[in-house]
Amino acid sequence: MIGVYARVSTEEQARNGYSLQDQIRECIKKAGTEDVIKYTWNRSLEHIPKREPVTM
Repeated sequence: MIGVYARVSTEEQARNGYSLQDQIRECIKKAGTEDVIKYTWNRSLEHIPKREPVTM
């Protein structure tokens, strides 16, 4: 199992192709497996990092 971490610090990042979903998708491609645990952080939501398994 591989952990991937994605974060969006600004609304501009989210609008310009660096959304959490875009980053996670690219990390999965790079990892070469969909068996990952994703960790995400979105500054606009101001919460602690969220851990959730990804199944595709």
